[in-house]
Amino acid sequence: MLAVSSAAAETLDDTGASLTESITSDMVIVAATPLEEMTAVSTEAPDEPPVQTSALTAEPVILFNGTVALADGTFECTAYNSGTAYTVQNKTPLGALQAVAERKGLTYDVTDKKWDASKILLLDNIGEYKFVKSGPEWTCYVNGALKDGYSDSNNAVNVVALANGDKVVFCYGNSPTPEDASVLIKITVGVEDSEEPPVQPIDWTITLKGALTETIDQKYFEDGIACGHAATYTDENGGVWKGMPLWYSRRFR
Repeated sequence: MLAVSSAAAETLDDTGASLTESITSDMVIVAATPLEEMTAVSTEAPDEPPVQTSALTAEPVILFNGTVALADGTFECTAYNSGTAYTVQNKTPLGALQAVAERKGLTYDVTDKKWDASKILLLDNIGEYKFVKSGPEWTCYVNGALKDGYSDSNNAVNVVALANGDKVVFCYGNSPTPEDASVLIKITVGVEDSEEPPVQPIDWTITLKGALTETIDQKYFEDGIACGHAATYTDENGGVWKGMPLWYSRRFR
């Protein structure tokens, strides 16, 4: 260790500072230099790959999905733009919408702006979902086919004739279809009203067990009847049953 006498420590350097002050100053500068270099280092985080995001498709709002029974006859429909009332057949897409509106407490608006030229009504609004020019709108599909009365008067919602089993879908959105609409009303025309979608019938089979075991399906049974292997039976209550006697099943094969 370097020993410095107190007298030497008080010796002045060329700047007028004592030797002790000069040495201390040099030590501070040397010690400070690495810290200054460290503070000069960029604190920015290294480049990171961008976070990948994906668009989520929202589930559509379902205002109704079920079966409606449409009776013969007509109902009165008033155009909201003119206040004029029109008579519309029940068995039309507009009649189906009317039936749903009555059951679910919905409101809807039609316009008659093309009535004079084409005798058609156009659907603008259902509930809070309004027609916006060059924006969201309502469309109607029947059995998967677009029914655009604006372009073809034969496809208007007050003109197209419906029958049992037809499926009517009202779609809301920008040029909406049943696959990408934001709001849907899904109607099946049937013999009775239901809040649930109709259950699709499935084929049946029957297994006969005796000396032999035979399983026949619905098509085989119906083909047998079509060939004339039919019979009727009247039960004790007077009910008449029709079908094919099961003993025909083996013979028919």
